[in-house]
Amino acid sequence: MRQGPAFLVFFVGLGAWAGAPALAAQQLEWGILADYQLVGYLSSPDGLEALGRNQAMFRSDAELRIGRWGRAFAEIEARADHAVTDRNRLYVREAYADLFLGPLDVRVGRAVHPWGRADQVNPTDYFGAWDYTDLLDAPEEPLGQTALQLRWYRGAGSVEVVVAPRFRASLLPAAGTRWWPDFPDSVRVPGTGTSPDVLVPAEFAYGPVSWPGGAGRLAYGVRISGAVRGWDLSVAAYEGPSDLPAYAVETEFDPATGRVSARLDRPYYRLRSLGADFATVMSGVGVHGEGAWYRPADDPRIPAGERLDWVHWVLGADYGLSGAVGERDLFVLLEWSRMAWPFDEYEPEPLDLAYVFRNALLARAELARVGFGGWEMESAWDLAEGGWLMRFARSWHPARGLRLEARADLLGGAEHSLLGTYARNRRLHVRLTYER
Repeated sequence: MRQGPAFLVFFVGLGAWAGAPALAAQQLEWGILADYQLVGYLSSPDGLEALGRNQAMFRSDAELRIGRWGRAFAEIEARADHAVTDRNRLYVREAYADLFLGPLDVRVGRAVHPWGRADQVNPTDYFGAWDYTDLLDAPEEPLGQTALQLRWYRGAGSVEVVVAPRFRASLLPAAGTRWWPDFPDSVRVPGTGTSPDVLVPAEFAYGPVSWPGGAGRLAYGVRISGAVRGWDLSVAAYEGPSDLPAYAVETEFDPATGRVSARLDRPYYRLRSLGADFATVMSGVGVHGEGAWYRPADDPRIPAGERLDWVHWVLGADYGLSGAVGERDLFVLLEWSRMAWPFDEYEPEPLDLAYVFRNALLARAELARVGFGGWEMESAWDLAEGGWLMRFARSWHPARGLRLEARADLLGGAEHSLLGTYARNRRLHVRLTYER
C-alpha cells in the first residue's frame, strides 16, 4: 500500500522531535510487536494455494508527549504472506497528532475510531474499516480513517465529532485466493409461455468498483456519551459511505452461443444512520445493547422509487468469575445479532459481509490466568442461513513478552450460507508473538 506525502512529513517531524531536548525528560515511548504464523488447511481445492502457508508481521509504534497540551503517535506495519502475496504490505496503520485544550481534545490524522459497546458486531461502528483479505483474521486488522476528530468533555459526558474527507473502505479478498467465492457454472433462465426454465452455461466476471460522485466519499458523524445511575449510554448519527460495496448482478444472454455473461458490479453507496448503545451491570452480570437504523441512498439492490430502511441491533450479556478453576479466571459472553426489514427475504452474495450476522448467536468463553495463558472458545451460529463457526485456542506465556498460541478454526453449514461457502478454509495454526 502506498502512502501519501503527508505521512512522510509526519515521520520526518516525529524524527525531528526525537532529537529535541524533550527526550531528556523521557517523553518518547515506543513499542514493537513481532508475529509469526504457520497455517495448515484441512483441504486444498483445485486452483487454490497450497495446503499450508506462513505469515510474518512486524509492528512498531512511537508516542511523543509534548508537555501537557499535546502528543504525536504513529504505528507502522509490515506483513509478508508466503502464499497470498496480495496480502503483503508496508503501511501506516495510525499516524495522528493530539491537541489538548482544556475540555476539548483535537485529533488530526489517521486513527481507528471504535464506536459501540457490543463485543463482536457493532451496528454503530460507522468509521470502522477492516482487512477482509483473510476473514478469520479480520477482527485483529482494523484500518484507520484519515479524519478530524473533536471531543468535548463535560462531567461524565462527552460529545465527539468525526469528519473524514475521503472515507477508506474495507479491503476485500483478491481473486484466486481461498476467500474468493466460487461462481456457478450455469444459471437458470426463465422460460416463456409454457416453456420450462432451463440451465445454461454462464461466465462470471467482476465489474469495476465505483463510488458516488462529487463529495460521495465524505463521511461525518457525531456521538454523545454519558452515564446515568450506573448506565453508560450514547447516541450517534452518521452520514457517509458504507465500508462494504453492494453487489448487483447484470446478466446478458447470447442466443448465438447459448451462454450467459454475468457481471458482478460492486458500487459503494451512501447511507444515513441513527444509533444508540447502553451498558450496565445487574447482579454481577454485564448487560449491553447496541442498535442502529439505516437509510441507504444509491443502493442498486433497491428498486427505483422505493425506500427500504432497515435496523440492526445486538443484545448481549457477560459474566466473569475470579478463581473459577484454581487460579484461572473465567469469562463468558453471549450476544444475539438481528437485522430486520427488508433483509428477511434478502439472499446475500458470498462476499456480502454486511449481512452475514443478520440473525445470529455469538459466544465467547475464556479460562485463563493472567500472564500464564489459558483456553479460549468462540462461536457464531447463523440462524438465518444455517452456517456456523467454531474457534478453539490454547495459549502459553513461556517468557516475558512472549506468547505461543495453537488454534483450530472450523466453519461450515449450509452451502448457500457464507460460512458454509468457505468450509474449505477449515484450518489449524500455530502463532508465536513477541511484544514489548
